[in-house]
Amino acid sequence: MAARRAHLCLVAWLFGGVTVAAEHSGLADISFQGFYLGGASTRVRDVSGLGINFKDFIPGVGLLTGSLEGYGAEGRLQTGENYLQLRGYSWKGYRWTFSGGDFRRPSHMVEFPFHNIFTPDIGGRGVFIEAARKDRQFEIYFGGETIQGGPRVPFRLNAPQTVLGGSAKRQFGDRLQVGVRLLRLWSSEDSVVEKVYYFPVNRDFLSSTSVSGQVLYKLTGRLKLYGEATLATSSRLDPTTVTNSAPFSTLGGVSYDSPKFTFRTNYSRQSASYLPLLAYFLGDRKGPYTEARYRPFRRFEFFASTLSTSNNLERNTAAQDFKTKSSSVGTSLVLPWKFGFSAQLTSLRFSVRLPGPGQEFRPSNNRQTTYSLNRPVRRHNLRVAARDLRLDLNGQMDRQRSYEVEDIFSFRGLMFGGSVRGQTQTSDQKRNSLFYRGSAQGRIRRFSIYSYVELGNDLVNKTVFATNTYNTIVGGVSAPLFKEWNLQSEVFRNRFISTLNPESVFVLASRGVGLSTILTDFNQWSFFFRLTKQIRWGGVLPSEGLDQFMAREIPLTGSVDGFVTEVRMDGNRPVEGIPVSLVGGRTVLSGPDGRFLFEEVPEGRHRVAISSELPTDFDPGSKREFAVAVNPNRITRVDLDVYWLTSIEGAVTAPKDTPFDNLIIRLAGTERYTTPDSEGRFGFYNMREGDYQVVVDQTTLPPGTAIDSAKASASVSLRRDQRTEPISLELKEVKDQRPVRRVVIG
Repeated sequence: MAARRAHLCLVAWLFGGVTVAAEHSGLADISFQGFYLGGASTRVRDVSGLGINFKDFIPGVGLLTGSLEGYGAEGRLQTGENYLQLRGYSWKGYRWTFSGGDFRRPSHMVEFPFHNIFTPDIGGRGVFIEAARKDRQFEIYFGGETIQGGPRVPFRLNAPQTVLGGSAKRQFGDRLQVGVRLLRLWSSEDSVVEKVYYFPVNRDFLSSTSVSGQVLYKLTGRLKLYGEATLATSSRLDPTTVTNSAPFSTLGGVSYDSPKFTFRTNYSRQSASYLPLLAYFLGDRKGPYTEARYRPFRRFEFFASTLSTSNNLERNTAAQDFKTKSSSVGTSLVLPWKFGFSAQLTSLRFSVRLPGPGQEFRPSNNRQTTYSLNRPVRRHNLRVAARDLRLDLNGQMDRQRSYEVEDIFSFRGLMFGGSVRGQTQTSDQKRNSLFYRGSAQGRIRRFSIYSYVELGNDLVNKTVFATNTYNTIVGGVSAPLFKEWNLQSEVFRNRFISTLNPESVFVLASRGVGLSTILTDFNQWSFFFRLTKQIRWGGVLPSEGLDQFMAREIPLTGSVDGFVTEVRMDGNRPVEGIPVSLVGGRTVLSGPDGRFLFEEVPEGRHRVAISSELPTDFDPGSKREFAVAVNPNRITRVDLDVYWLTSIEGAVTAPKDTPFDNLIIRLAGTERYTTPDSEGRFGFYNMREGDYQVVVDQTTLPPGTAIDSAKASASVSLRRDQRTEPISLELKEVKDQRPVRRVVIG
């Protein structure tokens, strides 16, 4: 425990001296894994080793994550994802990420709405720093480029290229996103010459420097406009083969998505120097792409797409030229009796021209048609499919047709599947083949098991020279073991045997020719295992939503500042001691100058208001509550006001024993009124500054009384710094004079 406290204090001191509590959350995964690949005539390839991955949330600091993976691969040491990263540290109004070791950054800085263009990550081994908040993000990175390798256990391979880059992204409201990136890539001349498999023709870059800008604008929630422009300068090992300079790359398009209709179209023009990351070969293409999907009602859908591209924008005389035109249309619908049907027609025209003078394009026209019909029957899901593929390569025809029947059966967490596919290929020869597939997977208590089997046999006819047999078996299991250990294991076996037809063997043998009947015997197997243990400490660290978790636990903060003034007839003045509340949070009092301040307010929307605990001699004014948006490391200004309150007191004098039960005293011009007590005293309370007239309601006078015209009302002036004297109203007695009737007798 003492060592853990020392670890926390050291991290806190390194990142700003934050006081750290001992309570934190974390977990670690320790894994032992290996992959072994062998065959009948090849030596065993092996990859095995240890990996440790951990996450430790430190209150007030951030999330500390790390990975250490080392493997032995065919007698050499290989490393996996190895890094140490602190994410979520709050400083200067930004959330910071510091990373050393392996890092990956997406090549797109804004939302990318298209699926037809591949966008690889920029991966390196070095240093990565990011500063981000809700509406903006800045990052810088440097290191040697790495590429993922390994047959099953992944490790990172060092590529002969160095990466230095920085980017900035800004969000303007909910509609506009803008991103800018500066990227430099370079390699040594020796590596370009010696490692030619990394630098194919048209990719032999010694260096490349590019500036890219990307924009996404949402016209509506469904309609999006995307634009991108890149300016790149580069140097090559052999620049003499390039006859056309193409420093500019552009990409633009429109995307519309709704439940019934989807439409995407774009046009790209990307030179070879657009993003020359090794092993990805991105760029060197131009052309339009369009796709649409229409669903007029729930049971029917229609889709279509078209593409036209060509390469070699720089007219490199050492590179091949390609042209591609493709189109695809299809439909899917739900038929009566739970039948589902889908069909698709795809056409592809591909042409290639080899480098050199006098070379012509070699065309290839291909077309594929697929059909599928499925229906669930109780626990079964039946499917029938057909495919017709026609290939025309430079005038040579090849046609492949296949038919497949499949059934998938589910029962209590278990699933079994099987299919039979027959295929006919017609070119210079005719071949028929049958393929069988079977699969099973399920969960029995805590065990997960799966298997996959594929068997194929080429059914020969009179023109087939060889018989080919395929045999593929895959099986795996995943199971929890003791004390939070988990095991995952998989076995793979693949065998391909090609033998002479018995008829061919007979012919050769009759001629006295001694020949082995086995043409090919490919027998390969593999075994993979992964044994992991998870260790937890402290509180519960969520498996998902770590960014939201850190935003709540370590928020980016700003300040709310303002003044409270008292509204007065002789001019507004600051007022002290007024409670102001951050709704749902804290309450502070205004100072002698009327100022109040809330510090360390989490970013986002908040409400600032005069508190309900306001002293009784004040009343909230018209500026009593405001909604404010707090930005990190910024001061948000809010001004509030109040009114001073006082009272009007007085008494009504009347003849002795006059009842005041129903007498009403009013404020003229308002709806406020009151009644005196048994002794005639009355009052109006919570009164703001102003001039008022107090009158007696004549309709409520007690019997036998009348208003004294001299004291029937009173004028009152309420002022903040003046004392108000009690007022006096008076009722007078009125004698009851009954009418006299005179009678004359005469």
